Amino acid sequence: MLDNVQVVLSEILDTKVQHLHNIKHSVRYVDVLTSSLKQKLSLVEKMVILQKKCKRETRKFW
Repeated sequence: MLDNVQVVLSEILDTKVQHLHNIKHSVRYVDVLTSSLKQKLSLVEKMVILQKKCKRETRKFW
């Protein structure tokens, strides 16, 4: 019985479940997540551009 309660409790406290709960019940939380994802996407795009520049520069030296 105690094992069952511990399993259920651990599933409820799982971070994925907490995120889903917050998404469902908070528009502001969704806005924060969206903003964070946009920032990360922007950073990835900048890194790709820098990577291409570095490749071009190394080709010039070879």
